[in-house]
Amino acid sequence: MIRDYLHICLAGLLLCALGSCHASNMDDSDIMPWDKDMDNTPEAPKSEAVVGEPLPAWEEGYLDIHAVNTGRGECTFFIMPDGTTLVVDAGEVVNKSSEYDWVAQRPDANTRAYVTYARYMSHFLPEVAGGKLDYFLTTHFHIDHFGSSGSKLEVVNGYHISGMMGLYSLLRFNKLIDRAWPDYSDEALATSDFSTSIVDYRAFVDYHKTRGLTVEKFELGSKSQIAMVHKPKDYDFEISNVAANGCVWNGSEGVDAFGSAKHSENGSSCSIYIRYGDFDYLTCGDGGQNGKIENPLAQQINHRMEAMKAHHHMSVNTMTNTSMAIFKPMVVVTQSFYVRPEDQPNASVFGNLLSTTSFVGEKNFYFTNIDPSVQTAKATLYSNPSVKSVGGHVVIRVAPEGGSFYVYVLDDTDTNYTVKQIDGPFTCLH
Repeated sequence: MIRDYLHICLAGLLLCALGSCHASNMDDSDIMPWDKDMDNTPEAPKSEAVVGEPLPAWEEGYLDIHAVNTGRGECTFFIMPDGTTLVVDAGEVVNKSSEYDWVAQRPDANTRAYVTYARYMSHFLPEVAGGKLDYFLTTHFHIDHFGSSGSKLEVVNGYHISGMMGLYSLLRFNKLIDRAWPDYSDEALATSDFSTSIVDYRAFVDYHKTRGLTVEKFELGSKSQIAMVHKPKDYDFEISNVAANGCVWNGSEGVDAFGSAKHSENGSSCSIYIRYGDFDYLTCGDGGQNGKIENPLAQQINHRMEAMKAHHHMSVNTMTNTSMAIFKPMVVVTQSFYVRPEDQPNASVFGNLLSTTSFVGEKNFYFTNIDPSVQTAKATLYSNPSVKSVGGHVVIRVAPEGGSFYVYVLDDTDTNYTVKQIDGPFTCLH
């Protein structure tokens, strides 16, 4: 595709040159072509996706970021420019909350979330991957990010099959990274609210670490722990580990954002910052914490993001004015799975983001699953022109060299992955 695109561009340049030579023999022969048009901005790349047809496969040189919607947990699937793959979280809430209703499960009520994750990733998995994922990052130990326990769930090798653990049963990954390895004791985790499903997580790691799975602790400050494995020197691409365990990397060390206060599990989330050319993307699990994490992190990164995942499903006390004034994201993707009109997404936070109080600039919001009742109850918010989608898998596809990107919304009601919507191209600004 890229080779064909270059051929078309060269042919176009030749035609332009011939046309300019012809014009130079006319009345304005003393005016050179470059005197007429000093705009050297390259033409934006054309999207090969078509509404109503399946999304074309990833190709080398592109960066894909897939927010996979099951309606039962958070999951983002990355394909790096050389075909290296990363999954950040694969949650599965299997026990219905007594306080909140669920959104519609996707693709249907009978397909478990971990099965949907595996099918989706297998469909888009590059050939170079050899049928396996390279990295899995567990941001923190809550069930909507790694999986649940439950009396009705199948137990294999001493742990319940759900979320990340279920995904591994269908689609293996080479390396598991989390915030705690090798000590998952209550004392080592050092938060008051980690999930009881950590028992299953411990059993999963104990069983598979001697059977081919590499497990590592998230290395705060590292720019090489999650790296391309096929052609690492061919692309200007980098993933930085910028926050974890309540600490924010300041360039030389991790600084505890909680001080003397006890860490929360959400605030302990692993956060990564991805840069590809001029494209920047941030994902922080459920980080935020009244600005404790996101404000110093924004001040340390200190430049805008082309796109980001909303902190903590855009919950209360996240996406602060301080951080958003720095990040100014053109695209925000929010994964949510409860029917909560006032929170996740939080109505006040979202309303503030839509206003100029938060930041001034282009804003495009994509939600994987907002229940129709919430759309009705908060019609003023969800009818805003900046709200581009309220349902479906959301795919950010970044062009080679990271100069521009498209956003695609895919049908999440089957496994055809049909394109429902195409937005872009967005030009990366630096």
